[in-house]
Amino acid sequence: MSRTLASVLVATLVSAVPAFAQSTVGAGKAELTLAPAGWVSFNKPDVFPEPAFSQFLLGGTITVNWGGVGIEGELFLALGRSQDLEFGSSSVKQTTPDVVLDAVSLIVPVLGNRRTAVPYISAGIGEITVMRTPDDVQQPDTETFTTGNFGGGVKWYSSGRWGFRGDYRFVVMRSKFASPGSFIGEELRKIHRFYGALVVNLIPLNP
Repeated sequence: MSRTLASVLVATLVSAVPAFAQSTVGAGKAELTLAPAGWVSFNKPDVFPEPAFSQFLLGGTITVNWGGVGIEGELFLALGRSQDLEFGSSSVKQTTPDVVLDAVSLIVPVLGNRRTAVPYISAGIGEITVMRTPDDVQQPDTETFTTGNFGGGVKWYSSGRWGFRGDYRFVVMRSKFASPGSFIGEELRKIHRFYGALVVNLIPLNP
């Protein structure tokens, strides 16, 4: 009798493990990404004497997943810092402006969302806002530019609500004619952005 009961218990546990894993491992219907550590780098333009510069990045995203894809809204702040900048042939040590990056992107998991490791590709559109800075007398006010991005990354999920994420985006920023700032504006800019983050499943997937 005891052997029969033990066999039934083992069989029940074995059959329950896949269902439990399926309901808890993987992306949630709604996810929050918190990115305390990232980096953004603005390449030097081809013609105009605007400098290349880079700075630290922090922020987060909200992702809604359904039907095998996700829609993600993001908001990041790149904090200005003192660095050596080349304005044409002149080199100056100067503080760069704070930059705000926002976008809406489509997230496509390559192998599906119900996995511990979820690689994905992404593309979207957004904006970059350059804030005023006392070191740039030509920047009288904030200036906003349209962007497009594409890239990808990997999400790793635990058996609970927590996970981790690494993300890279190549961003193209549209120029503005006669933009008043000396850091950004007169020519199309190419930008590299990446971050490491904590992922929280706000609404888990159904079994």
